[in-house]
Amino acid sequence: MKPSYGLSSRWIRGLLLALALLVAGLAPTLAQAPPSAPAIAAPPQVEARFPTAIAFSLSATSQSPITRAVLRYRLDRIGCFEELVDRHPEFSPSTELEVSWTLDMRKIGGLPTGARLRYQWLVEDAAGNRQATPEKVLRFEDTRYSWRNLRQGMVTLYWYRGNEAFASRLLAAAQAALDRLSQDTGTRLERPVELYIYESAAALRQARVFPQAWEGGVAFPAYGVVAIGVAQDQVQWGEGAVAHELAHLGIYQMSFNCYQDLPTWLNEGLATYAEGDPAPDQRLRLQQAIAANQLISVRSLSSSFPADPEQARLSYAESRSLVAFLIEKYGQEKMTQLLSA
Repeated sequence: MKPSYGLSSRWIRGLLLALALLVAGLAPTLAQAPPSAPAIAAPPQVEARFPTAIAFSLSATSQSPITRAVLRYRLDRIGCFEELVDRHPEFSPSTELEVSWTLDMRKIGGLPTGARLRYQWLVEDAAGNRQATPEKVLRFEDTRYSWRNLRQGMVTLYWYRGNEAFASRLLAAAQAALDRLSQDTGTRLERPVELYIYESAAALRQARVFPQAWEGGVAFPAYGVVAIGVAQDQVQWGEGAVAHELAHLGIYQMSFNCYQDLPTWLNEGLATYAEGDPAPDQRLRLQQAIAANQLISVRSLSSSFPADPEQARLSYAESRSLVAFLIEKYGQEKMTQLLSA
């Protein structure tokens, strides 16, 4: 009896047909594989134009038209939450992208020299493919000058005019102020700070976007930066200014919270106290106000100080006197509790 192969032949033919259909079905899928993600043609470019602007630019290519480009940045500063800012520059979709965006300091009030900004670009094409550049850090520096620096503890002092003895004297005043605050109030720096010493008040104002006409020193507590204009023949004044502005940074770091700032009299009183003994004219102004019964109420000193120069001087003198009274009567422990609260 001859064996029958009919069923096996039909099974084999069916299998071959199924394989052919399967391959035919896969072919279009393989041919239509999604394009690769956009490629960053070169590292992102950034140009700092101190103090007025920062310009960002990016080049990228893609098999599919690039439809979206986002510059994402955040400022490195003390805050209640991470502040991510997305900017969407306008451009026409294309497989070759050239895009830029400029941060205008006039719109944010300016940044101090030494401020740090973290940034990256994100791009997306029409096929939904995405690419992001690594996050980079930009240090926004006043490159008009050749800065030198000295460091002690958590304080770095930058200066460009004058010898090292000049800078050392200012740095010593900064450290003395911190020691005084630590001993009497428990205030300590919790993160590093930087002091920038300009050759004059006029030079300092040129480094600011919206300077005050009388500005000689300014603290940027959230950034941990102080900038002061100190001429070489004004070093004694500079010592007091450094102590005062640096104290603001230490106080800010210790008392920062997301609900309320310190009353002005406490903040300015501590900073003035950090300068050391009150100046003779400050002591005299306070005595005159007491004798004439013309003291400013503590409630009024909790907000902004008066614009009138004489009243402003009295406000500082009163605030220092209040702080000195609290320290002498209640001691460091109570002052530490007050600032912590």
